[in-house]
Amino acid sequence: MKTLFDLKTLPGWTIDNHTKIAIRLVENENYIAITKPIYKSHSVMDIIEFIKQNDGNVEFNNRNNNNQIAVTIDYNEKKIYIKSA
Repeated sequence: MKTLFDLKTLPGWTIDNHTKIAIRLVENENYIAITKPIYKSHSVMDIIEFIKQNDGNVEFNNRNNNNQIAVTIDYNEKKIYIKSA
């Protein structure tokens, strides 16, 4: 099972999966959806919205809006950690 994901929409940032669930990411220019596979489909576990600032910094909002996983963001390491809630 893959645990480390490089983000295409946020170069230099990664997501580190510490759950026992094989996740899939759906990336958009304003959000990252974390999904889990369900028979012939995917269920959204959480959506992390972000804004890219003009100075290159990233501001995250609307995280931890679901009780299935806990999301922690490390701005220094540019890493998003996902753990079971």
